Amino acid sequence: MLEINLRRATIGDVDTLFEIEKELGETETYVRSKNRQEIEEEINNKNCVVYLIEVDGKVVGDASYEVKSPTHTYFTDLMVAPSHQGKGVGKKVMEMILKELEERNIVYKEKRGKKNLVFLKK
Repeated sequence: MLEINLRRATIGDVDTLFEIEKELGETETYVRSKNRQEIEEEINNKNCVVYLIEVDGKVVGDASYEVKSPTHTYFTDLMVAPSHQGKGVGKKVMEMILKELEERNIVYKEKRGKKNLVFLKK
């Protein structure tokens, strides 16, 4: 079984996050890559939570969400390296983040026909 860990990103992780963006930004499942400045802004944004996804100690992706208002929170990223796709990593990361949001008294509602999840505060 894979050991999956979420580690809160810091400014020191910008280069790692940029490399993930470059790698996955060139695939058909992910359309737009962020530049270094956008990554830094996201990490420094007090309303954003940015995680590095680690599997067995190796960074294999990232996940993030942003609280836009007390009743509006949404995922801004969930990226898993092709080498780890299809192994349940993304699903487990979503479960971990949803549990964290639940502990913060935030629930989610999936919008039908949309690829994103919308979160509504209780």
